[in-house]
Amino acid sequence: MTPKEFLGKLEIELKISKNSEYTLRNYIAYNQILFNFTKKQPEEISEDDVKKYIAEKLDKNSSSSVILFLSALKYAYSNILKNDITKNIKRPKREKNSNGFNKG
Repeated sequence: MTPKEFLGKLEIELKISKNSEYTLRNYIAYNQILFNFTKKQPEEISEDDVKKYIAEKLDKNSSSSVILFLSALKYAYSNILKNDITKNIKRPKREKNSNGFNKG
């Protein structure tokens, strides 16, 4: 399956599930970014590819950005390919603001 076909199927799944436009836009964008980064077909992308992207591109981003990225991949791969490539990747803890409450 090509990345374009994968993203088309993802868009359909997101719409059927009544996800918001925000979720639709972000989940498609994050999956597209990973395809561009790895230059691989969806079935070829591995957990190590995801970890490499996070280490190289998201290391300076907030925890919530990493969590959103992983959520986008988990949803896509679990629903389209029935294989969660993020299942063994630890999610970062949410950062706390100056009041002691979780951000995001």
